[in-house]
This record gives sequence, structure tokens and C-alpha cells, in this order.
Amino acid sequence: MSEITIRPPDLADLKILSQLYELIKKELAGLIRLSSLSPDADFEKWISACLRGGNNKFFLAQKDQEPIGFIQLNIYRGSRLEPLALSPEERKWGRFNFAQLPLKIMVKIFRLAKKLFQTPNIYTEKRFGYIANIYVKPEFRNQGVATKLVNHSILWFQTQGIEEITLNALSNNQAGLNFWQK
Repeated sequence: MSEITIRPPDLADLKILSQLYELIKKELAGLIRLSSLSPDADFEKWISACLRGGNNKFFLAQKDQEPIGFIQLNIYRGSRLEPLALSPEERKWGRFNFAQLPLKIMVKIFRLAKKLFQTPNIYTEKRFGYIANIYVKPEFRNQGVATKLVNHSILWFQTQGIEEITLNALSNNQAGLNFWQK
């Protein structure tokens, strides 16, 4: 019996992760309305930005060198996504692309906007982890792959000083609910 391995992906894995995201998109299409997801979403470009230092951390599951699943993680501070680093894709705000501005100017604009539009923070500043996505190919489900991905993620969160992890599950995704309720 071959072993399931978990590892962080690198830029060579862009196509693999992109294909896995396409599988999620197809699978979830019957469960939720994906109107906010562009029909021509460039997952490869987005994942590239994430891997180069965005707000996301990924782990890839493999069996016999075949990619069979992944997990996507974030860290939040209070109600805000804590940047692991600022990627060009995350510099976009509204219809204006801040990525075209020099970083120094962009930082000044965001600081000014924060002062002008500051609302009282009703959340604590406690940091917590968030499991944004987890996916395992259907033919590899119920073999412990998702559990290994989650366990690996818990260890990673601990190295980041995270003691609390949260997630969301679709109420009509019975397979997902069954997994998380174990």
C-alpha cells in the first residue's frame, strides 16, 4: 500500500493546483451559486501570486507522486486577513488596480483611507487560523487524505503561534459536513 505524502507546493505545481481548483469549481457548481467567481478565472495566475507570498498557504497531498488533493489556509487578526506578504493580486481594491502604484504611495493611500473610513473594531485582535478550502479527488476520498491534510495544517498553524482554527462548510455539502463532524 502506497503512502500519502503532504508537502507545500512550489511554482512547478501551478498547473496541478489550478486543475484541482477547476475540479472544486465543477463539484460545487451544483451546491452554490458561483456568481462572484469569474467564468474565465485564471486560477494559475492567482495561485502563482499566492505562492509568491500572498495571504494563502497551501499543502498538496500526493499518492505515488500523483496529486490527489490540497488544503488552503489563511491567518486572520481580528476580522482582518493577516497578510503573510502582499501579493500583486491582493493590491487590487475595487475597480482601481493599486498594483500599478509604487508600494510607498500605495501604503500612504491605505493609511489615509483607514483614518478616513475607520469604523470601530468590534473584534478582538486575536490571531486565528482559517481553513479556506480543502479538496480531495473523489476516487481518493475516505482513505484518510483529508485528515492528513488537516493534521498537517494544524501543525503548521501551531508553528505560526495559532491556537484557534475556524472554517465554514456549505449546509448542503453533505460529504463535507460528514467529514467535519467526525
